[in-house]
Amino acid sequence: MNYLMLCTSVLSIGSDTTTPHGMAVQKLLSALRRDYEFCVSPTALQDLNFGRMLAMSNGVPWIDDLDRLISTASSNKVFEITEETAVIGGEVKAKIAERCIPKKIAEYRKWPACIQNWVIAATSQRLGLSEGDILLCALAIQHQATLLTAKKAFGLFREVIPSLTVIQIAQDGSVSTKQLSHCHVAANRKMGGLLPHGKEATMATETSNYAKNYDCS
Repeated sequence: MNYLMLCTSVLSIGSDTTTPHGMAVQKLLSALRRDYEFCVSPTALQDLNFGRMLAMSNGVPWIDDLDRLISTASSNKVFEITEETAVIGGEVKAKIAERCIPKKIAEYRKWPACIQNWVIAATSQRLGLSEGDILLCALAIQHQATLLTAKKAFGLFREVIPSLTVIQIAQDGSVSTKQLSHCHVAANRKMGGLLPHGKEATMATETSNYAKNYDCS
């Protein structure tokens, strides 16, 4: 089964079909559903429920819409965060920290060994990523899922983990057919220690018809 991990940004944007952006995302999701089983991270559901609680406390009128959004998101496969997810997430975060703040990381080589020093140094603010994003990426790697997102920050994950498959939605809700096609090229590559332990990443060998037919204009 090919899994497609839906980022919170996609769930949120796609829920509003009154905008051209939302309609474009819905069109894309309909096309992708033919070839993927959709899945979500518990952190995405946490974000949606966080937004709902704040909306309620501020008296916004569209609580029913948020309830439908959360219900729809929860109807997809929800991957559990496990010990393996935590191990992969730690490896992902280390690669990003070494890439983004190498001088800060190097400072602590002379200090007495204390993991917490690096944890404090590599804060989400310094890395420009949330812990939820890191866990989402780790779950995608763990289950060999393609990650669908509208957040530019996920381009960094793709840089440090080249074999992670990410479909990036543009600001207008479009996505290139070339990008979709590349998601179906046979890879069978190891992810430099970031694979589910003892496994290999295998993506589908065929290019799906939707990649040729999807109109991203």
